[in-house]
Amino acid sequence: MVRYMELTVDLEIEPPPLPTSAALAEHRQREYGIHAELYEPILRRDPEQARTRMREHLEDAKDLIIQGSSEISDKHQSGTTGET
Repeated sequence: MVRYMELTVDLEIEPPPLPTSAALAEHRQREYGIHAELYEPILRRDPEQARTRMREHLEDAKDLIIQGSSEISDKHQSGTTGET
């Protein structure tokens, strides 16, 4: 969390508010479900399904990282492009 705060300071943007306990609980539940789906084919010893689910999971994670990075970049640019 500290590193995240340092990055937002470096980019001169406001960090988002910390999540509420309800939002955090919802996030944990969602993450548990996602990772349980990854683990099920491992338990069944189904390497093809495990590989497929892990690839899908990594693609989803990559997309989220790119989306988040793009949003930070857009905020940073919009905050600095007005300065001349």
